[in-house]
Amino acid sequence: RMKLQIEMLERTPEIRELQDDIQEMERMIDGYLTFARGGGSEPLSKINLASLIEEIISTERRDGSLINFVNKSETIKSVTLRPQVIKRAITNLIINSKKYAETVKVELEYNSEQAIITIDDNGPGIKAEYRDDVFKAFFRLDPSRNTDTGGTGLGLTIAKDIVQSHGGDLLLSEASLGGLRATVTLPL
Repeated sequence: RMKLQIEMLERTPEIRELQDDIQEMERMIDGYLTFARGGGSEPLSKINLASLIEEIISTERRDGSLINFVNKSETIKSVTLRPQVIKRAITNLIINSKKYAETVKVELEYNSEQAIITIDDNGPGIKAEYRDDVFKAFFRLDPSRNTDTGGTGLGLTIAKDIVQSHGGDLLLSEASLGGLRATVTLPL
């Protein structure tokens, strides 16, 4: 109803601002509904995590982004996951790094109990006191309503929820490149 009423009004800068507000609200609601629905319906399957990461990076390099991938494992290991859901989580993390940094480095390694994916960037990072807050739904470090400077505040929330739904964890710290490090651990 609001959209229809606004469409019927004369075009003014204020009306354009209202239309932008409605579009932002729709994006936030759609993002939240996608987050709330989760990916629980996708079946678990054994996947080669290195291949999945390479596929994500290949897609994310299309815009010219500098993303390096290092697979520290000498053997191919399969991990039982919901592939599309995990792909979304890792993609969210890489896109977040790309948004704030010029260089992104992704590493994959395994220990006896888990797969460890580390995503480092050379961006400004996140101050330690905000690292827990950024996982809260709709929390944004950029307080402006301009989504060009920061999304809806769901990317990290969704990524953490997905990782935890697989029995893993997502932690943020300082990267070796000087920016932010996102460490994803997933059980084998």
